[in-house]
Amino acid sequence: MGQRRIFVILLLLTFLTPLVFSGNFQSTSPQQAVQDSDELAKCEQNLSILRQQLQELNQTLENVTRERDYYKTRYENMTVNVTNLELIEIKQNITILNQQIQQLNVSISMLERKTENILVKMWYLELGVGALVSVTIVETVIKIAKEYKKRKEKKNEKLKVGPGEENAPNKENKEGESGKGE
Repeated sequence: MGQRRIFVILLLLTFLTPLVFSGNFQSTSPQQAVQDSDELAKCEQNLSILRQQLQELNQTLENVTRERDYYKTRYENMTVNVTNLELIEIKQNITILNQQIQQLNVSISMLERKTENILVKMWYLELGVGALVSVTIVETVIKIAKEYKKRKEKKNEKLKVGPGEENAPNKENKEGESGKGE
């Protein structure tokens, strides 16, 4: 029965060891855990701000696209009565709107890259916190195994000595120790 428990503990350690070595080997202090959670909160806050900005930019892009389509339709449906200056003005407006759309597309792609970077950082942070937790779990399992082994050894020693002989060796040891000190 005892060998089976030791085997189970060794089996668990075999599977948990890669988790320990996959994390970073920094100390597991409470300050670091607080710093990690603060960093995670900052990342989540930045991510929500970036998502809001992305939504605003998408809305602006839709508005600009509608305006562009309006002017484009207006330009295409113009009658011959339109003067050259009006045509030039409409064409300039369309060009400006196309430039704004390109700028918005660049801004959106930059926000998407920033969002991806934040998500990667959050993933690394979660991996680090997970590694810290797994190290703590492994340490606890090792301590429990050592304590169990000590108790079992003490129990085996008591069984080997016997009930009547328990006091005799202790007295001899105490007498021998007091004789050595003098």
